[in-house]
Amino acid sequence: MHGRSCQGRPFFIDQILDVKSKAILRCYPTPVLTGKGGAMPKATPSILAMQVRKYAPRQGVLLLLATGFVALFYDRLSRLDLSAIWGGFHAVGAMQWVGALLATGCSFWAVGYYDAVVHRILATGTCEKQARRAGIAGIAISQTLGMGVFTGALVRWKMLPDMSLWQATRLSATVALSFLAGWAVVTGVAVALLSPMLSPWLALLPLASVGGLIMASLFAPPLTLFNRCIQWPTLPAILSIIGLSALDTVAAAAALYILLPDGVAISFATLYPAFLLAVGAALVSGTPGGVGPFEVILLALLPDVGAEPVLGAVLAFRAVYYALPALLGLALLAHGAKPATQTPATLTKPAAIPYLNSLIANAPFAEANLLRQGDKMFLSQDDSAAGLIVALTGQTLTALRDPLNPQHTTDALQTLQRAALAQARIPCLYKCNARTAARARRMGFRVLPIAQEVWLDPRKFTPDTPNHRQLRRKLRKSATAGISVLRPDILPLPDMAAISEEWVRKNGGERRFSMGGFNRDFVQSQRGYLAMLNGQLQ
Repeated sequence: MHGRSCQGRPFFIDQILDVKSKAILRCYPTPVLTGKGGAMPKATPSILAMQVRKYAPRQGVLLLLATGFVALFYDRLSRLDLSAIWGGFHAVGAMQWVGALLATGCSFWAVGYYDAVVHRILATGTCEKQARRAGIAGIAISQTLGMGVFTGALVRWKMLPDMSLWQATRLSATVALSFLAGWAVVTGVAVALLSPMLSPWLALLPLASVGGLIMASLFAPPLTLFNRCIQWPTLPAILSIIGLSALDTVAAAAALYILLPDGVAISFATLYPAFLLAVGAALVSGTPGGVGPFEVILLALLPDVGAEPVLGAVLAFRAVYYALPALLGLALLAHGAKPATQTPATLTKPAAIPYLNSLIANAPFAEANLLRQGDKMFLSQDDSAAGLIVALTGQTLTALRDPLNPQHTTDALQTLQRAALAQARIPCLYKCNARTAARARRMGFRVLPIAQEVWLDPRKFTPDTPNHRQLRRKLRKSATAGISVLRPDILPLPDMAAISEEWVRKNGGERRFSMGGFNRDFVQSQRGYLAMLNGQLQ
């Protein structure tokens, strides 16, 4: 039996290690674990045909849009000197090629991490190295062939053998949408700060959108669509996507900038926002490599620069940033999938734990019983005896109390870190003991005191002491008012449920997590004590 009382005075970190209750938090600069999603059938010809039928009409519309882009600027394009463009391509020097290759490598490093972050958001449990490798190959091939979601899905499906075609398609679509969101924010900021030709008000919509998404991530409940609960992306995931979008596009624009001839008098600050908008046009068009819309928009936004030198650099850029990565991506695709280099941690729901009763009975703390309420999970590593009771709590993956096996505390904390990273969440410990707190702090966790906990031993506690005179007064008043406490053989569950529902309505919901909630099956497994007023349950 225990209760908790929050204290107003601050604690030093060393002091909190002497208190039995504490919370530990570690923040990752860029922040993760469930098993694979529901088993899905591998692709069959009918599934492939369905995907083609789904994306072919959409691609036709996008090709028409691309044709419209080119038609709008046909007069200017028809006057281009093709020999001058080709000459500009041949004029690219060796150091320019090297610099562009380095910038391309930096961009594709960010591209690989896009996939890793999206895998975390979707909680696929895929090995991060596998995810990055498949992501780089998927983007390199799909951006060159066009129909990005479909071709990218096929590449990822081939390189991730544990993933079905539907799951790979969902992953590719999420990668595309997340990049579009990150691109919109980066473009809005770049246009507002760097482009005098365009109104800075254009930045308001993407910035307001990302602000709304962050607020939803922090405060809004999960979405329910088509009877499915959809979690908002966590703040670490949102910031990672935006940061990777900035790194990716800056590096890609730098590759083009390096390839420009010396005679083109243009600063990177001028090129970057124009490049971003041209990339957006290419994405909307869906044409292979964005050919057509990219060049048209880039030239339209750089009217004071000669078209032939710019297009000569663009031709070299396509060789470095599109053709070469596509060839490397095809080589990776031909090589096939590599085995996973890490064993994922496992989050098991209580209903799937065959030894649940034994696990709870042998746990060193009473809160293990909260596993029966269904909102907690058991986190473990397949090759380790370490285990923790955890729950998804907003931005964190939070472990309740200490590892179930104190001899494997370090292994359990490392598993928690990996599991949180795999879901783009922050690992957190709540109500751990001093030994676990000290171990966690040595591993880089930060101790945050939030409360003290009072423990009462019913075998030793007595109210007959001077310090408990107010408690005795309250008990006498309760007895005079006709209140009694009893432990019935059969609990009046309907009456108890009605009281619980009324309390929830008045107080805005149960706190759950470490406090639990009213659950009939759970209550029936406990010792129940009822407060009665004149024979009526209160």
